[in-house]
Amino acid sequence: MKIFFIILINSFQISEQISCIYQCSFVRINHSTPFSKHLRPFECYLDSNAKQCFGQLIIHYDNDNHHHLKYITYALGKRNHVIETQIEEILEKNNLKFVIYFVFLMESFHTNQLLIGIHIVCQTSNECAELYIEDLFHFYVNKSNPMNQLKELLYNLHETPELVCYNSEIKDFQECSISPRSTCIFNHTNILHQRCSPDLHTRVEFGYIITSKNENSVEKTSELIVCDATACNDESKVEQVKAIIHNYTLSAMNVKFRSNGGIFKYDYINIISLFLFIISMKIIDK
Repeated sequence: MKIFFIILINSFQISEQISCIYQCSFVRINHSTPFSKHLRPFECYLDSNAKQCFGQLIIHYDNDNHHHLKYITYALGKRNHVIETQIEEILEKNNLKFVIYFVFLMESFHTNQLLIGIHIVCQTSNECAELYIEDLFHFYVNKSNPMNQLKELLYNLHETPELVCYNSEIKDFQECSISPRSTCIFNHTNILHQRCSPDLHTRVEFGYIITSKNENSVEKTSELIVCDATACNDESKVEQVKAIIHNYTLSAMNVKFRSNGGIFKYDYINIISLFLFIISMKIIDK
């Protein structure tokens, strides 16, 4: 089960150079450890003539820590991944000041782990990526573990044999008979789909880009729920799930989401690239 999460952007003319930390490999911090620049590895370097600062952050939750996160890992500097190129293109094409991409991933209800991945590209001030990471650390270190809340809404804890899902085409609930085992799906990444599904890989995948602290500027890149509790994909359950996810992503930057026509357009390969980027961060951390 993996979770990930998300991006923030603000307008500004690109002109001056800034100082940025780079080649700074992943630092692991337990929830009880204060954030400090002294935690940086010795191999970190300072570039005084940088165009942009880069940072990556992963928030780790599991079932062994019910009241708080397990630990946080972060890195500073560019990691030469395709998603970074895509983010830079968005930033430069739109004359933006910073980009923070949140991805909230819970890749299985059975592996008892949830991850929030955050990718930062900024040019707001010297060492801005580390400043954002420090602010985000203080936000998450005080947040409780959301896993039980999500499982109660989405997971068949009592293993009831019958499954009923909401179907957005007929606008009603229906019993699932696709296969001996089925799930319910909610997918609003592009076109809304709510129905029974043969996909047995239960998961939650949400991604957001924040373009400013204005509710009209938050862009979704992914909204997917695959669950196996009865009626877990109906609107009331989905809104509860979204409220939890927003509380652990958009609230970190003090913004709200309101659905709109969209300022930026993303295709499916962008979403896949972001998930692969966060998975690669997780592999490096091991």
